[in-house]
Amino acid sequence: MDSQQLFKERFTAHIKHVMRYAQYILNGHIAIALIFLVVAFAVIYQQFLLDLPEAFPVSLVMSILFSLVILYNPIQTFTKQADLVFLLPAIESLKGFFYRGLVYSFFFQSYLMIMILAALSPLYHARFTSGNYLFIIFLFLIFKLWHFLMRWASLRLRDQTFLFYTKMGLFIVQTFVWYSYFKNWTMMFIIGVIGLFLILSYLLHRGFNHSLALDQLITNDQHRLERFYRLASLFTDVRELSTRVKKRRLLSRMLTSRVMLKQSETYTYLYRLTFSRSEDYLGLSSRLVVIGGIALAAIDQPILSFGVGVLFIYLIGIQLLPLFSHHDTKLWLMLYPVNKQEKMRTFLQLLTALLSIVVLMFTSTLMFRLTVLDGLLFLVLASVFSYGFVWIYAKSKVSAVKGS
Repeated sequence: MDSQQLFKERFTAHIKHVMRYAQYILNGHIAIALIFLVVAFAVIYQQFLLDLPEAFPVSLVMSILFSLVILYNPIQTFTKQADLVFLLPAIESLKGFFYRGLVYSFFFQSYLMIMILAALSPLYHARFTSGNYLFIIFLFLIFKLWHFLMRWASLRLRDQTFLFYTKMGLFIVQTFVWYSYFKNWTMMFIIGVIGLFLILSYLLHRGFNHSLALDQLITNDQHRLERFYRLASLFTDVRELSTRVKKRRLLSRMLTSRVMLKQSETYTYLYRLTFSRSEDYLGLSSRLVVIGGIALAAIDQPILSFGVGVLFIYLIGIQLLPLFSHHDTKLWLMLYPVNKQEKMRTFLQLLTALLSIVVLMFTSTLMFRLTVLDGLLFLVLASVFSYGFVWIYAKSKVSAVKGS
């Protein structure tokens, strides 16, 4: 079997598949929103550097961020479920196929490495007047390569508890190494590097003593695709997406306990239960609320705060729109003797309630960060925006879905 040709075919098919959904992600309003977020972050970051407190732990922050990026090593091998049957007998002759996947995975992560190194460069030069940042980049790449090889070896091991504690230990040691370097603790830095090298050498030896776990490679690739599908599902229908559901009994009971058992409340119960149990809606929207709250807490300019707050409300609303058609592919839903207008009304009411909660949370943050008057002004602005988003924009979108 030609491993080079197999990799070429899998790689080409993967790129075409990803690009088909990427064009929806980077199209339209979301591109404008992302540009606005980048500009807002740049303004906040510049202001922070100009007023950098003397007590701010630059060394510790950079050490932690560097270590997190270095230990983040997802590996894409382009394997499929059927390979357990068709490729397993020939796995020893496919080393070239996996090595090409490793090269692709390492260089694919370069965007994250470049972003972190570029973003932390101003912070480094704002605190350290002397020092060679190019040497830091060199060390970063060496450490990254070490951990990347260790990650490839760890995919052969099946003891998840051992791997978890190993990763935690490596993070602590790697953070200590960086912190020692930034503090100019030369002897501690050398000891930390030697200790890190010994640990990684042991893990490499232990990992490569086992045969390649093809089933784990397939599972990892599937999880990576699922995460991408969940992102793409915010902008278009993704047929390949398998939704993960968590029971969350307490939250589900809180949201559905007061729903009356009558025909007109059918979709009220269904949508509330779906929102509470599906990671696609509750998980993503919760993370956006946290990120938005942190951003608002870091900004001390009212106009910029208003813009960022409205932007996050928009992103959360966009993320919740697919909830309307979440169950449309289920045939048993057609048995519901419920008017379709009730379905749309129920969804828009739920969306209004959820965005109202977000507005109140952001308003509270601004009242503490700025002034009560600024918070009230944002409350009025965000309420008007949320109403228009739900009853004009979202209503037109779901009406189009209902009519198609």
